[in-house]
Amino acid sequence: MSRFIPVQLKNWTNGQLFQTGVNASDVERHYVGVSKDTRTIKPNEVYVALIGPNFDGHDFVDAALSSGATMLVLKADHKMAKKMIKRLEKEPVNFDLLLVDDTLKAFQDIAHGYRQSLAASVIGVTGSFGKTTTRRMIHSILAPQMQAMETFANLNNEIGLSETLLNAQPEDQVLVTELAMDRRGEIQTLSAIAKPDVAIITGIGHSHAQFLGSLRAILEEKTSIIDSMKDNALCIVNGDNKMLEAWAITKERDLSVWFVASEQNTGRLERDGFPVFWAEEIKLEKNGTHFVARSSFDSSHRWPMYIPEPGKHLISAALFGLATAYALGLNMERAAAAAAQFENTGDRQRIIERDGLTLINDTYNASPESMYAAFDVLNLLSEGRRSLAVIGGMRELGKYSEAEHVELAKYILANPPEKVFVTGEEALPTYRYLSEHMAQDQVVYENDLERLISKVRSTVKRDDIVLFKASRYHQVEKVANALLESWPV
Repeated sequence: MSRFIPVQLKNWTNGQLFQTGVNASDVERHYVGVSKDTRTIKPNEVYVALIGPNFDGHDFVDAALSSGATMLVLKADHKMAKKMIKRLEKEPVNFDLLLVDDTLKAFQDIAHGYRQSLAASVIGVTGSFGKTTTRRMIHSILAPQMQAMETFANLNNEIGLSETLLNAQPEDQVLVTELAMDRRGEIQTLSAIAKPDVAIITGIGHSHAQFLGSLRAILEEKTSIIDSMKDNALCIVNGDNKMLEAWAITKERDLSVWFVASEQNTGRLERDGFPVFWAEEIKLEKNGTHFVARSSFDSSHRWPMYIPEPGKHLISAALFGLATAYALGLNMERAAAAAAQFENTGDRQRIIERDGLTLINDTYNASPESMYAAFDVLNLLSEGRRSLAVIGGMRELGKYSEAEHVELAKYILANPPEKVFVTGEEALPTYRYLSEHMAQDQVVYENDLERLISKVRSTVKRDDIVLFKASRYHQVEKVANALLESWPV
């Protein structure tokens, strides 16, 4: 169980500590956890009162105390801080008070301080796409040989990462964390909190171009994960990405870089002097993905791997996991075999069979790369069946949006479904391009959710396979759920 002591928190946050005389003289006084949420806080935990655009954690201080919190971390100039100081002076209370300038920074400072006290290796996963899948895969591969913890759900931002670290236990051997961003400088901040021992960069794409402006800026943001790493740390990156390859060759820091790459790019990367992990003998089947993993560290070794889900895009995630296992000195045969335990989470390529209908719910979010991967899976699974797609716009692409939506249309046309439903204003370029190259009744644009549901319900037939894919904003998962609720029609 975790133990946090008063002076430790004071030093990590540079805050002002207030205690009753009894509490201050208790040399065994400690707290068993740190929480920002009074709905889940446990007795003898620290409550940090965060302030957001639509809430103020100071409003819930009484609830935290009622649930057994024994330390409050409050903003020093907040009226609640003054109120709690008076309570400490007048009442026999069992809580301590830590006053700070900024409670969010204090939350992060506590997480950073705690991370420094842990013996566990920290794996930090970032990139423009595939972060969650890669993080889940790495955890699946490491867990049979190490006590491993990973980011829960989508706790991958400046609050969520801190929460993940604070939930780690002293006996954990490896923490697989996910680092996401929606503004410039956030990855650098997250790296400073987590201080990864191994950094994973899944790729550089157009996601978040709306906020960062250019691919060059996205590259700089994602690669800033190395800023808080030790010089003897390791960065494993996507070798099929030209920008990451160029970055690795020209980077100034003395930091080891390994690559995960397609077989055709392996020779070039090896000639540049980089270790590479790659896949051969790839077999994509309805029930899973088979391949043989290899490494330039010892080309005689061959590790057969099986992932119990279809999709070529899963191979790089598995190779990242295998490379991480190699870096940690694990048994590679066991690591390769562990990929068979991989499971996706949430609405990520969730394949549902229902009375003659196959539904692919991949509505967790959408980037160009994940869109291509989703259509690859649809094409793999259809095999003679009538296939349909319900797709929505890809958001946060900025100046690249129109061009990327046209490129998506071209990708779809290489192996088009029998019918495509399109929603979202961002996706109008996709709809227009498809309309120019497909029959009129093959492409439908509908921006009203209820009408879209009605049109999809009236179109889908038994034995169809239907893909649902869009940025979360467009709520295409509601169309998928409505179809399942009304099936069979």
